[in-house]
Amino acid sequence: PAPTAVVPRGPPTLWVEDSPDTGNKNVALEMHWQLEATSEHRPKVVMDLFEAVMSEPLFDVLRTKQQIGYVASCGMRYTQGVLGFSVWLLSSKL
Repeated sequence: PAPTAVVPRGPPTLWVEDSPDTGNKNVALEMHWQLEATSEHRPKVVMDLFEAVMSEPLFDVLRTKQQIGYVASCGMRYTQGVLGFSVWLLSSKL
């Protein structure tokens, strides 16, 4: 498996990539917080709990009430020993 880069503390990294399909007006947004490299179970359990608590209100506000996207989701990531959390939004609104 490829190693996972641990991003150093500092200002946020922003990556914008245009779609090769210039007629496609859909947009995708991912906010990802890289938390820590760990093999401990407790931080992973806390992030699982955070996901369980946050996913329904996030969907309810962004998808149902504000109707700003057709996908509004969140989730914990554990990639190559690095813990993180992401929020995703897919929308046809600019």
